[in-house]
Amino acid sequence: MKFESGRVRQKSSQLAIKQKQQEMKDAREMALAGYSIEQISSLMHRSYKAIQNYLNPDFSVIKRHYSVRILGKLAPYEKEVIELRSQGLTYPQIHGIICEKGYVRQCSFAMNVYVKRKNNA
Repeated sequence: MKFESGRVRQKSSQLAIKQKQQEMKDAREMALAGYSIEQISSLMHRSYKAIQNYLNPDFSVIKRHYSVRILGKLAPYEKEVIELRSQGLTYPQIHGIICEKGYVRQCSFAMNVYVKRKNNA
């Protein structure tokens, strides 16, 4: 059941993206035809800012936050953790080293974050 709802959600997301792309195309065509942003906004029932975004060539209809990685407290030590792990140090040893440098969370949390990132890569 969960799997099916994921498909439905994905399909609905793809539909929303297609609709937004069509709106963006329509707004750009109207702008080329000489309509002002205010007129386009009024005709399309969208905010002035939304129309500005649609007319911006760098604007993407796909939400930018989907692929953005949120940095946590372990981020400054991530490369070091990977390097130390590749040298064969244990997680508690690595935790001790990064704690000396200012990391304050528990060992299990830090290493779980590392393992998740390694598995997702």
